[in-house]
Amino acid sequence: MSAARPAAAVKSGMFKPGYEGVTPSSRLSPVEVAQFEARKDALVARLTDAMLTLSVLEADDPSGKGSAWPAYVREFGDLTGRDEESLREAETRPARFAAKPHHLESLLPTLALLDGLRPVYLKVLFLRAIGSYYGGFSFPAIGDRFGKTGEWARHTYEAVVIQAARRDGLLAPEPAGWAVLVTGVRSGGWRSYVTTARDPSHQLRDLKAKSPIVLEDAFALWTAGQPVAQRLAKQARVHLLGRATHGSWHRISPDDMADLLITEARKIRAEWSIENLPLGRLSGAVADDAA
Repeated sequence: MSAARPAAAVKSGMFKPGYEGVTPSSRLSPVEVAQFEARKDALVARLTDAMLTLSVLEADDPSGKGSAWPAYVREFGDLTGRDEESLREAETRPARFAAKPHHLESLLPTLALLDGLRPVYLKVLFLRAIGSYYGGFSFPAIGDRFGKTGEWARHTYEAVVIQAARRDGLLAPEPAGWAVLVTGVRSGGWRSYVTTARDPSHQLRDLKAKSPIVLEDAFALWTAGQPVAQRLAKQARVHLLGRATHGSWHRISPDDMADLLITEARKIRAEWSIENLPLGRLSGAVADDAA
């Protein structure tokens, strides 16, 4: 993969099987990046305080949540609050976190932002929270606990914060934008198909169903709107006239197509972001069997 193709955005597999609640997107559109950066610090502090408060409640009084508390709160407690091993692993131990009245008041509304998440996401959030207070648990250290990389841990953590921001109303439920969709097959040498889509995941499913050969790579280059996406796709086709095979297929690898599209986007100073799309395999960000 070239440097232009970052790790996949996290969405599929983020929520427990059978969960029927709201499942916001964890992807940021180009126009949302600055908006999210300006708002995330207060939300991160709130999520961190909730994890620390829950750990203190569990350590002090395992029955403190009570049977009347929502089921997801009891589940969070089992996953985080009783993890004394993780607390002991922290590099330094200043004064133990003391939950104040405002922490207890905001605990349930904050945990509601995390309802339905698979355990691995809650665990990464918890480890990062206690690390921010007690010291330790960098992203590489968290990744090591799961046999993965620091980048995996960072993407997983950021996905939790983004979807919480959408549930809290800080961001729209779904990112606005339009995408250039690129799919690739390697049979007989790399060939790539380029089109545009408002919902690239849905269009990808259609392409897979219609393709006589197995698609081996796919990504969406998101930009601010349909005209920009169409302009980028058109410019890519112009550059690849000599490599056209049939329709919108060209003799070029998806990675090289990504480089070409990004170069064109920079020429017109268009904002963009890339999302790798799963093709029926495990997401590159979080494996489904992660515990």
